[in-house]
Amino acid sequence: MLGGHLAANVGLLGNALPYVQDGKFRALAISSPQRSALLPDVPTFRELGMAEAEAVEWFGMFVAKGTPAETVKALGDATRRALATPEFRAGLAKFAMDPGGMSPEELARTLKSEHERWGGIVKASGFQPVD
Repeated sequence: MLGGHLAANVGLLGNALPYVQDGKFRALAISSPQRSALLPDVPTFRELGMAEAEAVEWFGMFVAKGTPAETVKALGDATRRALATPEFRAGLAKFAMDPGGMSPEELARTLKSEHERWGGIVKASGFQPVD
């Protein structure tokens, strides 16, 4: 887009934000369920009548199957403590990320939901992972 070869792009807010702020890109919509505090005047896709374009980037922590429950709990507790610190939150904010937090059960539901939503689309695209 910076070189003028693409008319539009769908990408991560953290990557595009500096260019939007500099006036090099124009943000048309946000894919999250709510407007971004970083670009409060930019509507969501849902507001524009395109709810099917709603998508949220998320990250998860995974461990090997059979990891002891007390280890999983300790990792979850440590992650929640880190997510609550102002320093960690400020670091994520630099990338336009708003930390949340899920229990292992919530993450499992999210994975299932995402697979149901995107699995057929990925398969139909013919995408093949590369090692």
